[in-house]
Amino acid sequence: LALDLSANRLRDLPVCDGFPTLYLLLLKANSLHAPTVSNLKSCPRLKILDVSLNPFTCTCALRSFLSLGINSEQKNGRRGIELVSWPWAYNCSYPEAFRNSTLKDIWIPEISCNVGLLAATILGPAVIVIIAAVTLCHRLDGPWYMGMIWQWTRAKHRARTQQVRPEDLVGVEFHAFVSYSQHDAEWVQNSLLPNLEGPAGGLRICHHEKNFVPGKTIIENIIRCVEKSRHSVFVLSAHFVKSEWCHYELYFASHNRVSRGSDSVVLVLLEPLPQYLIPSKYYQLKAMMDRHTYLEWPQDRAKHRLFWANLRAALQADLPNAAVRGLEE
Repeated sequence: LALDLSANRLRDLPVCDGFPTLYLLLLKANSLHAPTVSNLKSCPRLKILDVSLNPFTCTCALRSFLSLGINSEQKNGRRGIELVSWPWAYNCSYPEAFRNSTLKDIWIPEISCNVGLLAATILGPAVIVIIAAVTLCHRLDGPWYMGMIWQWTRAKHRARTQQVRPEDLVGVEFHAFVSYSQHDAEWVQNSLLPNLEGPAGGLRICHHEKNFVPGKTIIENIIRCVEKSRHSVFVLSAHFVKSEWCHYELYFASHNRVSRGSDSVVLVLLEPLPQYLIPSKYYQLKAMMDRHTYLEWPQDRAKHRLFWANLRAALQADLPNAAVRGLEE
């Protein structure tokens, strides 16, 4: 059985439900843009098909018809259907880049037509790269370095933009007063001071072993050191929160923040200090640790250089001219 439907402006392949023995189907010069090949499943005996001279749209919808044409040419099609005049009479009318190209000469990759496959192709490597980056960051302690760099940037920005009234700096002689427990004195003397004072840091540091005036009470010396310093550095540890004098130093420094600004107090966490270990009388310290970023002393020696850079940036500030002259002398 043969059926000739040429030049009838058909837009798709017909079904063969009423012609189960159809052998030859002619659909030449119709308006077929992307023939639905699945319609041919209803034509079990169809062997010859002519769909030549149609305005084919060479997009993803045409992929199954392209496969039919290629199989026809190779004579090993699953259904064994022969396309008459393939490939020379089968040309693209759209898109413009493929106009007048034969269907045989174009290639429409599956990845451009399959959204799931395209997403997997793009997201798969992206997920692998992200996992690898996160793993590498974790192994190299990337978050710690990024956090320290962020703190260093903020400290530098504050140092450039902070406005302090000249009257608030009257009598200031030091960049920082260091408060610490006597149990942590070795770390302060051997690590902290060498990296802040002298050629390494260029800062003027006040601490009780050097700057407390004999004959004055400890309270008087604490108040004097806090008032003569732009910042107060507290070396926090389990020993610190057990010291009565450290509590007084923190108390006076916290009150001094009103005139010097919130960044006048710098917290250095020498060792892990859980909140439950901090006595209730240190409520100001708990509030500071909750509201402000503190510097943690890293055990890894490779991180020490960045730690000191951050601490120096946090303490760097202009001193009154008299104090600068004294420092130069």
